[in-house]
Amino acid sequence: MGKDARLRRLRREARQYESNASEADFAASYERQHPESRVVAIEGREKMSQVLEEFAQPLLDLAESPEEVERALLVAMIAWNYSLMNEAGGPPSEVLDSSLLADPHMRAGFQALVKRKQELFPDNKRYILDYQMIPRGAQFQFNVISAG
Repeated sequence: MGKDARLRRLRREARQYESNASEADFAASYERQHPESRVVAIEGREKMSQVLEEFAQPLLDLAESPEEVERALLVAMIAWNYSLMNEAGGPPSEVLDSSLLADPHMRAGFQALVKRKQELFPDNKRYILDYQMIPRGAQFQFNVISAG
């Protein structure tokens, strides 16, 4: 399938995900779900939405549907947070043995993402708590809530 056909299909499928949600709406929704939390935008720091998009780009390049974009973001978020846990003393060993990573190809891809995080963003220690995907034509906008 050519790139133009793929983009047309993505646009068509993305219509089901249409949303007028703003960053403020996303933050308010997160605070309702987590009443002990307060979401505050900090000026001068790199936007985690841009970081997540750059970090997940190899997976996003392979995505052919909004569902696959969503899955790519979720896997990237898990790999990102796993990398931070690994630096802080290590996650439980069961994480890499989970059914999510039982497939050798998935495990190799996951480990490549962990390495990518360490290479591209070694000083970024912010955990990704939640994200939102909003279609904008043939592209997607990502909102991210992070901590750290």
